[in-house]
Amino acid sequence: MTTQKEPPRRPPARKVGAIVRRHAGPGTDARKQLNSLQVHQVELEMQNTELRKMRAELDASLSRYTALYESAPVGYLTLDRDGSVQQLNQAAATLLGGSPREWRKTRFDAFLVPGARPVFNKLLAAAAEEHGACNGEAELQRPDASTVVAQISAIYHPQSESYLLALSDGTARHDAFKRLREAEHLAQKLLSQNRHLTRRMFEILEEDRRRIVHEMHNELGRRFATVYHEIAKVLQAEHHMTPDTRGNIRIITANLAEMQNGLRRILLRLRPGLLDLAGIGECLREFAANWREQNPGIACELTLEGDVHGLPEALSMALFRVVQEAMNNVATHAQAGRVIVRMSRMEGEINLVIDDNGEGFDLESVTPGVGLLEMRERIVALDGQFEILSQPGRGVRVEVWLPTGLPADVPTEPSPGAAPAAGNVGGAAGELKDA
Repeated sequence: MTTQKEPPRRPPARKVGAIVRRHAGPGTDARKQLNSLQVHQVELEMQNTELRKMRAELDASLSRYTALYESAPVGYLTLDRDGSVQQLNQAAATLLGGSPREWRKTRFDAFLVPGARPVFNKLLAAAAEEHGACNGEAELQRPDASTVVAQISAIYHPQSESYLLALSDGTARHDAFKRLREAEHLAQKLLSQNRHLTRRMFEILEEDRRRIVHEMHNELGRRFATVYHEIAKVLQAEHHMTPDTRGNIRIITANLAEMQNGLRRILLRLRPGLLDLAGIGECLREFAANWREQNPGIACELTLEGDVHGLPEALSMALFRVVQEAMNNVATHAQAGRVIVRMSRMEGEINLVIDDNGEGFDLESVTPGVGLLEMRERIVALDGQFEILSQPGRGVRVEVWLPTGLPADVPTEPSPGAAPAAGNVGGAAGELKDA
C-alpha cells in the first residue's frame, strides 16, 4: 500500500509577515537615514549659502566702515580708561600732527597745553558720569610747536571702559568768537563813551539854558520893573492927560503884561524854576496847571506815587523833559481829549507813563522826529529804558523806566548858580496894576 506524502504546510500569515519585516527592516532604516542625511545636507548647504552671504555683507560693511573711518573729515580716536590712544583715523592724526602709528599707545593729554588739561579731564569725567555725548574744546600743541583748538565730543562705553572722541579743527571758529568778543567789547566801550558824551551834551545844554534863564531874568526882569515904575509915575499925573493919551498908556501897559507872561512861559520852557527850588514833583504840578490853561479842551490828569522828591538833578531834568516833549506832542499832533501822566517811584527805579487817547500812528511807517529821539537819548544815556506804544486810532503811550542809581560820571548834586523861579520875572506888574 503506497503511502502519499503530505504537502508542506504554509506558515501562519502572522509569522510570514514578521519574517518579511525582519528581513526587510535593516534596508528600510538605511533608506530613511539616507533620506534624513540628504535633507540635512540640503539644509546645511542652504545655511552655508546664507552664512556666506552674511559674511560677504559683513565684509562689505566692514570695508565701508573702514573706508568711512579712515577717510572721514572728522577725526576719531579711541582712548582706554587711562587716556591712552588705542585707535585713530587719518583725520585725527593729521589734526594732531603726525601719523596714526606715532600716536597709538600715547597719552592724549600729553599733547594738551597745560591750561587745557583740567578742562579735558573734566570733559572725560562728565562723559563717564552722564553716559552721553559731552562737548568741549581744548588747545593742542603739535610736535612742530604749533597749536590748534580742537572741538571735542566724547562718549564713554562702560562695557569696554573706553572713550570715543570726535575731533574737529575749531581754530577758525575759536578765532571768530574771539574777534566777536573783542568786537562786542569794543562796541560796549563805544556805547559807554557815546552815553557819556550824550550825558555831557545834555548837561552842557541844560547849563546853557540855566545861564540864559538867569541872564534873561536879571536883565529883562530889571528892565520890566523900570518900565512899569516909569509908567506908574506917568499914571499919577493922569488928570493932566487927554483921553487918547490915557488910552494909549493902558494899551502899552497891557502889551507889557502880555510880554511879561510870554517871557515867563519861555523861561519855564527853558528852565523850570521849581525844579531847583522844590523838586520834580512840584515842578510837574506847576507844568500840568499851566498846560491845562493853555489847552483847555484836553483833560489832563497828573498822578504822583511814592516819594518822588530828592531825586538827583540829572534824573529830574530828564523826566521833566520827557513829560514836556510828550505833552507838547499831545497838544500839537494827537487830537486827544484826555491825557494821563503818572510817575511812581519804586525800590531802585522810577516809572513814568504818558498816555493819551488821541489818533495814534503806525510805529513802523512813521520816522521818529527830533523830539522823540531826544527823549529816548536822554533816558538811554542814564541807563534807562524808553518805549513808545501806539496804533492808529488807539492813542500813544510813552513809558520810561529809569534807575535811581546814576552812572558813575554823573554828578548827584544840582549845579551851582540855579536860576530863580521863572514866575518872579517882572514882579513890578502887580504893583502897576494896583496903582
